[in-house]
Amino acid sequence: MEILKIEQLSKIYGDGESAVKVLDDVSFSIQKGEFVEIIGPSGSGKSTLLHMLGGVDRPTRGKVFIENTDIHALNETQLAIFRRRQIGLVYQFFNLIQRSPSIRMLAKVSSCRIAIKKLVRRRRQAECLSPR
Repeated sequence: MEILKIEQLSKIYGDGESAVKVLDDVSFSIQKGEFVEIIGPSGSGKSTLLHMLGGVDRPTRGKVFIENTDIHALNETQLAIFRRRQIGLVYQFFNLIQRSPSIRMLAKVSSCRIAIKKLVRRRRQAECLSPR
């Protein structure tokens, strides 16, 4: 069963003489159960390809099919729903997350919840161990 199919995928940044062709007519497919590596030197288009496979960036030309759905034919809302339900993305630059105020706040809230749970657990343990 084919779970991913790429047809004539191209990505060009910029216009005219300043245009940079990052991907040029890439085609391949991946079957269910296959393990695939995307390797190449810095600047060869690995991240650009992964961004297009994840629906984060759109190709200049070509199609990306995930389980027979052309993800770049979807509108932004449909694509967001598809990404949420079908695609998982893990960014290699995790340190960028720490700079986000909302992520820091979420981390603080999570830390507070953990601390509160520990405190409640300790109180319950103390109550169970104390003589009545």
